[in-house]
Amino acid sequence: MLTDEQLYTLHSLNATRWSCRVDNYVTLIKVLSAIKAMLELIVDDDLYDLETPANALSLLKCTDFQFCLVLCIMAFILSEAHVVSKYECRRCIRGSGQTNLNPRQSSGSPT
Repeated sequence: MLTDEQLYTLHSLNATRWSCRVDNYVTLIKVLSAIKAMLELIVDDDLYDLETPANALSLLKCTDFQFCLVLCIMAFILSEAHVVSKYECRRCIRGSGQTNLNPRQSSGSPT
């Protein structure tokens, strides 16, 4: 089973935060082998109703090479987008005090 060092958290998704998506992809990559092991236990165990092992088996079949490849690629892309997003956000915050964001307003005369 999972040790204390292996405990990770999936964050709820927020439409405006890249970090939630990036963190969830990274967490899923880190715990995927434990998830697959647990699904295999559910498939082989008699303690569940008939639907639960069938659902677990369906999920196991979905975690093939293509799934893992897409998971890693998406984690990479989202981490790069997160870095750019943080940079742009900081640049906008720093620049907001120096730059007039409304081109119709000028500091001199009204238009």
